[in-house]
Amino acid sequence: MLRHNLYRNMYKLKGDLAFKGYDSWFHFFSGASASTGEIKNFSVEYTIINPQLGREYPEEGDLEEGIRPSYFKVAVTSFGKNPARAERLIAIYDMNISENMLKISAEDCFISENNIWGRIGYGLKIYEEDDHKADWSLKINKTVPYGTGNKAGLYARSLDIHDNYWHAEGLMTLYSGYIIFDDEEYVVIPGTSNGYADKVWGSKMPATVVQLSSSDCTSQLTGRKLLDTAIAARGLDGKGKLSLCIYHKGKVYEFIKENKSLLTIGKFRWHETRDKIYWRAKLLNKKYAAEIIIACPKKKMVCYEVASPSGEKNHNKFMQGGDAIGHVTLLERGMKEYKMIDKFNIKNGSCMISET
Repeated sequence: MLRHNLYRNMYKLKGDLAFKGYDSWFHFFSGASASTGEIKNFSVEYTIINPQLGREYPEEGDLEEGIRPSYFKVAVTSFGKNPARAERLIAIYDMNISENMLKISAEDCFISENNIWGRIGYGLKIYEEDDHKADWSLKINKTVPYGTGNKAGLYARSLDIHDNYWHAEGLMTLYSGYIIFDDEEYVVIPGTSNGYADKVWGSKMPATVVQLSSSDCTSQLTGRKLLDTAIAARGLDGKGKLSLCIYHKGKVYEFIKENKSLLTIGKFRWHETRDKIYWRAKLLNKKYAAEIIIACPKKKMVCYEVASPSGEKNHNKFMQGGDAIGHVTLLERGMKEYKMIDKFNIKNGSCMISET
């Protein structure tokens, strides 16, 4: 659904979710080095976990003692050559949240629909010399949204049908501003930012997560860059539930198994080699078919731990990359044969995989 839904993008940890829940906003973009012009991809994440358990300090949790985590976390990941991640935990008590819009501040970090800024390490005495540092200030223009329909609708949320929900308010997003990572400054320009923004929230971190996105697309049929095309996918591997959205030349193509009206079927898998991770999917709905084949070099990805509201460690491996490449084939189904809509390459893609 190509419809802005600012309500879904707001803070959602109320009621039971305030005691056992998480809310996480993800921003992905490209920047050019101010000194060399080198292009590098970044992600900035803002995560709140179990706010009702908050203390005057960020609580990381202790499962053996029965203490669950509670904090506001900001994280910046630098992908590509020498990938690295910087994180900062802030106490819930230092967080201010607007009741009627996405507007959250905590010390010198901030997120809203139109702006993000913050710093990790710079000017903070608690950081060690070898910790990674980041400083950023970006304006945001979410030009194309994507909502997963009833899967994240009010009815589903009120009945707790799912443990977690996904909403991509910025399927295509223009970023502008700067980011400094480990003293190297990068300039972010709207036309080359390759931006994407989404959020996930819920009561439980899924054990296995798959996430893919890219808005840097070029048609194999014409050789032209597709300025109005993007993809986004998220799902639970092992259960065959991959939600895929392809936005192509102003039209949306959805492949969502939970949406019964689409009659979506298909297969999805990922596998790992010595030096790369691959994602492959073949999906059909009643009108269209899609195939995606995407890969990312492991040496350009980061591996880190993710906390669950329960305090348990749900993942043995959690890897994230920003240099995914591949291709997408989009077809229209006919009575006897398929008609090619387009086949296009993607690059500068965001990707994520976790497993137990």
